Amino acid sequence: MQIIHYPTEAAFRTRLQPLLDAAPDINPHLLTLQLHEGLLRVSAQAGTDEIFLRADHKGYWLPSGTNAALCVELLKALNVTHAPVGFFADLKVGEAARDYFSQLGSSPREAIPMHWYRLTELRDVKLPDSTLRLAVAEDSAILTDFLSAFEEEALGITDHSRTQQQISFMLSAKQAYVLAVNGQPVAMALAFDNGPGLKRLGGIYTPPALRGRGYGKAVTAKLCQSILEGGSHVALHADATHAFTNQLYQALGFVHKGQHLTLIYK
Repeated sequence: MQIIHYPTEAAFRTRLQPLLDAAPDINPHLLTLQLHEGLLRVSAQAGTDEIFLRADHKGYWLPSGTNAALCVELLKALNVTHAPVGFFADLKVGEAARDYFSQLGSSPREAIPMHWYRLTELRDVKLPDSTLRLAVAEDSAILTDFLSAFEEEALGITDHSRTQQQISFMLSAKQAYVLAVNGQPVAMALAFDNGPGLKRLGGIYTPPALRGRGYGKAVTAKLCQSILEGGSHVALHADATHAFTNQLYQALGFVHKGQHLTLIYK
């Protein structure tokens, strides 16, 4: 990862702006912002568990574990003067961001509490006959449908103008997987690099007409098994209000590690 250090806020803003302007073209390969030894630093990095902020269709990643004061400092440094489409953070940082945007006159349309899970050993569970495979270009259309439906159902996002572009990036980055039955995709899951030795799952989705057959459990378990066999651990987030989903992940061996907050403004 390339690290660029800036000793002053002015230098940081000057160098950051063209990167922010380019962010829509590389989404979700966005930016990491960190305070390191008193210096702000910026680096390009693919999917992580870090805080995600989107404003004016530009994406920003803030480091996982960022304290609330630093979060607000960075929002000010980026001249964020209105609420983003959405904001995702650990609970304390999320609450600080909500307070910050409230002072700007914006209240979230939704505030979704999230559980953060880690998996180091997969439990033996019964799964339906199915095959997990890395998604390929021929899956682009169905993955676009799956991701659009997932975003609407899980996050209330109805603007899918960038979904096809996101899928294209995920395919090139080898982040998208499909579960197939008799050759037909029945479920989707995404896996992002989350630092050395850790993968984060996301976008786990089964169409409503195919639910109740164990496909969500199968795509999760099989992808986890593949990741564990590759020498990495697994992490994911789950909506705290969805009891069934949380029970499913716990049954697979996921252990609760913390609470996060997703704020949806538009």
